[in-house]
Amino acid sequence: MKQSWPYLTIVIALFLGINAPTLFSEGMFMDGLFYSTISRNLAFGEGTFWDLFYTETYDQHFHGHPPLAIGLQAIFFRIFGDSIHVEHFYSLILFIASNFTLFKIWEELVHNSYKKLYWIPLLLHSIIGVVGWAMANNMLENTMTLFVLLAFYFSLLSLKQKKWSAKIIISLIAGITIFMAFLTKGFVGLFPLSGIFIMSIFDRKVTIKTGVILSVTMLGGLLFPFAFLYLFVPEAIDSLNNYYQAQVVHSIDNVEISNRFFIIGSLFQQLIPLFIIVIITLLLGRNSVRVIQTYRSNYLSLITIGL
Repeated sequence: MKQSWPYLTIVIALFLGINAPTLFSEGMFMDGLFYSTISRNLAFGEGTFWDLFYTETYDQHFHGHPPLAIGLQAIFFRIFGDSIHVEHFYSLILFIASNFTLFKIWEELVHNSYKKLYWIPLLLHSIIGVVGWAMANNMLENTMTLFVLLAFYFSLLSLKQKKWSAKIIISLIAGITIFMAFLTKGFVGLFPLSGIFIMSIFDRKVTIKTGVILSVTMLGGLLFPFAFLYLFVPEAIDSLNNYYQAQVVHSIDNVEISNRFFIIGSLFQQLIPLFIIVIITLLLGRNSVRVIQTYRSNYLSLITIGL
């Protein structure tokens, strides 16, 4: 891996050049400031994890989102005190953790000869405009991204195990990380549930039967924490029910856009620089055709899961 350090240094420098001016400056997007205020309040004894507090006159009982990201950020406020940069530091730590998870995913996806190219997915992730924007503005997606990536990483690990006992245990862990993604941002964090089954469709080494069994097991890992909360933490169920009514039902009843496929267009617009880099890399590469053929199941699975 030593020969990759110069490239990794370039990735870090490029990331800081793009994001440092906004990451370490004052001011945030309104939603991020809102989450930061609630996290600070929680850290200093105003509100509880399941009953968050904003102000005496507005959102005295905040249930607009599940509480995990706000609760984790509150820990940072407790440790580092009341500073305008605590939320930026929290977001930076999450970004680093997410990139490390991407590195581990890359190691699981490619053969040994390509593992030294781990800096390429880190580069692609670092230059996505909305990623830097979300980090600088303290968005909940920063926390959810880490749990989503962990869920996919554990999904890959479960498929690669030879013993069924190991497959089951690791897929259960993947389900728990999906639960944590849900507890961060709600239903949008559930899409990794499709990961194992989709990979079993495209990967000839994995049977559909295996994909179904591990997907059901992962679903069990997701549902077990809900069952625990239902039995032993009734205030948690009240909080999540309030979230469902305030955020999910309200958003369905009050549609603000005429075309829900707008997000697909926005996604591809964000990914244009990445497409250009990947196409140029393939055109210049010596073994591009072989690489495309070898990793066909991987990229088809990833694209399908992402969509």
